[in-house]
Amino acid sequence: MFLDIKEDIFNLNEEYSNLKLYEVEIRLIEIEKKIVRILNEENLLIKPLVKNFKIYVKETKDDIYQEREKLRVKSLIELKNKITDVIEEHKRSKNYHRNLIRSLKQKNLEGSTRKEKYSTNLKITLLEEGYSEEEIEGFFRRS
Repeated sequence: MFLDIKEDIFNLNEEYSNLKLYEVEIRLIEIEKKIVRILNEENLLIKPLVKNFKIYVKETKDDIYQEREKLRVKSLIELKNKITDVIEEHKRSKNYHRNLIRSLKQKNLEGSTRKEKYSTNLKITLLEEGYSEEEIEGFFRRS
């Protein structure tokens, strides 16, 4: 997922001195397209982080065009680090999500009232569909 983008940025950083500015711009646009495609395909559980990441990518892209060469390379490195942070956060959220589903299934097996079992099964189903805890809590509050 984001590992491909990280690799692209690493390669761009390595080849930067041999590229013309318009080539750097083209590569950055390709990277940005990949990021948008991934963010649209993935049902990420870290929506606020993703929103901030999109803003950061745009700002970094703007910085790269406006700053001197040294600062451009620094901006690429910062972008690569930011992608690494998003990868780590995504892994943590997936693990948390998986553990939450597991614990709810265990809770459901331990026995409870019929209404609680129904509620827990509904939560498990929604979590498996990719909804976040906050969205599920919102559904339950509205109903």
